[in-house]
Amino acid sequence: MGTSHNPRGTVDVAYLHLDYGDGMTAHLHLSWLSPVKVRRMIFAGTKQSLIFDDLDQEAKIKLYDQGVAFDVTDLESRRQVLVSYRKGDMRAPAIKANEAIADEITEMASALRGESASRATGYDGLASVRTLDAAIRSLHDSGRPAAL
Repeated sequence: MGTSHNPRGTVDVAYLHLDYGDGMTAHLHLSWLSPVKVRRMIFAGTKQSLIFDDLDQEAKIKLYDQGVAFDVTDLESRRQVLVSYRKGDMRAPAIKANEAIADEITEMASALRGESASRATGYDGLASVRTLDAAIRSLHDSGRPAAL
């Protein structure tokens, strides 16, 4: 879903829900209008959670040793799921501070010179374009889900 706050009608605020199946989902909030630059991804798992914040110069990655366990042993138990939450430590592994675009240009140049294989392939690019196409189709169809 998205909306336009400008006279040209160009969408400048969008909310995107991606469903990858098997319980894997992603929610994105994109805005050209936000007065605050945010580049944060949160990955929540049953054993650990990870936060990647591209703008945090001291700790871009934070790993949280916390999760959720479901006590489900049979079909009857599924109706009465017991959930236990576990909280633990947070650690921030040291990673090299680089500009992402500089890394991509360096990798692309290396691949073009035949020095190494690119991490991203044409298939990755195609998947990205298909995802963007589905998002645009959904946007033009009042937010109805669009299959890839």
